[in-house]
Amino acid sequence: MNNLITYKDGVAILSSASDWQTQVETNVRKVLWFGISSSKTKGSATGWIAYTYSKTTRQFENKNNGNHILSSTTGHTILALCYQQKIKSNIQFSATWVFGTGNPYTLAAGKI
Repeated sequence: MNNLITYKDGVAILSSASDWQTQVETNVRKVLWFGISSSKTKGSATGWIAYTYSKTTRQFENKNNGNHILSSTTGHTILALCYQQKIKSNIQFSATWVFGTGNPYTLAAGKI
C-alpha cells in the first residue's frame, strides 16, 4: 500500500473534470507493527496467547501542514487467548477469546 491518493482540499468529488490527476495527491505511509505470542503444547492442558499492535500514519504535503495523519487502520490492538483441555483420549474442551479494537474516530471540533 504505497503511493495512496486522496482528494486535495476543496475538490468536488463528483466534478466532471477530465484530468483527475490534478485533483489528487499522493502520500508517504509509515507503519509500526508489533506482535508477540507464546504457547504451551505439552500436557493435558494446552493453549496459546498472542498480542498484536499496529499503527499506521499517512503524510500529505498539502494536508495538516505536512504533518503525519493517523490512518483509519491505525491503533488496532488484538489480544487472543486459547485454552484446550484434554478430558479423555477422544474428548477435548476448547475455548478461545479474542479482543480487538476498531477504527479510531475523531469528532469534528467545528463547522464552517
